[in-house]
Amino acid sequence: MPAATSTTRWRDQPLVPEDYEDVAAVVRVARKARGRIVEFDWVFTRDDLEGLRRAVREWGSPVAGRYKCFDARVLAAISNAIGDTDTTIYVLNEPKDSALTDCKAACVGDGDLYRLHGHAPFDIIFGYGSAGVDQNSTGSVHLGPTARVTLAAAVGMLGWDLRRLQESRFVAVRNALYGLRMDYGIQEIAPAAGPAIDVPVHFHGPFSAVDEGGYRCLFADAIAASTGVYLWTVNVEGKERPWYVGQTRRGFGQRMGEHLTGFLSGKYTVFDAAALSRGENRRAIGTVDGMWPQTLPSFLRNYETLMPNIIGLIRLIQFHVAPLAGDGHLHDRVEGTIGRHYKTHPDIELRDFFSPGLKVPAAVPYDTPIRLVLSSEAPIAGLPTHLLS
Repeated sequence: MPAATSTTRWRDQPLVPEDYEDVAAVVRVARKARGRIVEFDWVFTRDDLEGLRRAVREWGSPVAGRYKCFDARVLAAISNAIGDTDTTIYVLNEPKDSALTDCKAACVGDGDLYRLHGHAPFDIIFGYGSAGVDQNSTGSVHLGPTARVTLAAAVGMLGWDLRRLQESRFVAVRNALYGLRMDYGIQEIAPAAGPAIDVPVHFHGPFSAVDEGGYRCLFADAIAASTGVYLWTVNVEGKERPWYVGQTRRGFGQRMGEHLTGFLSGKYTVFDAAALSRGENRRAIGTVDGMWPQTLPSFLRNYETLMPNIIGLIRLIQFHVAPLAGDGHLHDRVEGTIGRHYKTHPDIELRDFFSPGLKVPAAVPYDTPIRLVLSSEAPIAGLPTHLLS
């Protein structure tokens, strides 16, 4: 059977789940594994290869980024191997800037069989394997029985239990693999079992970006070297009203410097500083729409108009920083919990002021429950003493 001669392996050290009962732990492994490179060498008959070509054409049509890039290269490799390069039906155009995408596909004939080989990130190979298991997925109807076995076995060779991961309780794992929000496709986040673990989160500050105005300058304080979560506030009617939440594992000083560079370079949206001081999120006159750095010429043309608002915004923002031990998953949870609290806050003034459109890490189903024990050096509007996650 052709599938017996097919191989799939990790290029570097294997990264596999240890305990499928701990869904949150599998999510963490999935996040780390999704971009890891996998090398494959799959063997197909002519009929199965043509069926795969039809399936890949359907998979690749609606997707973008490295997924479309890989599908396009697979199609080109198959068409070249079977001598059918004149048709335009089985052609996908690679996305712009695909030259550096780390994936490759080639196909060669070997008697009555064909070897499709190359390398790609794990999440792409996982998607191909899933099509061999889920007969209802897009394009899978074109796959022959042997091709299904070959693709499904590929993920198993990497140490992942593909069939188990098709279960509904592993939706968050699949989301993590594909870079989607944790709650995508989940109607209700499953409650976690067990008592909540207390996680103290104390915000120091406010700090300023400048060394004037009576506030401490973050960049001159030793806490700038610490890592953790942070809130930006703006003083509105005498209260520090949260405007943004984030996290960093590179030091508060470095991360805030990166943010300020984003404003000064035109990478970030420019807000009307006067309106912001009144609690209104309003774009400044002259703000440019589009992708940076393509927007740089327009930004520079409007530089004199925009810069007073940029400097005004930098002077308005106050930094509240909370050093936090633990891994990146904990940082995500704390940032996400605080962000969701303000995005759904019952006080409409706080809710509407808090960074419209800001995406925060979603809750992971079945995660160990935690209770944030929140405190701050200075009062922060709407900050509760406890938040469950």
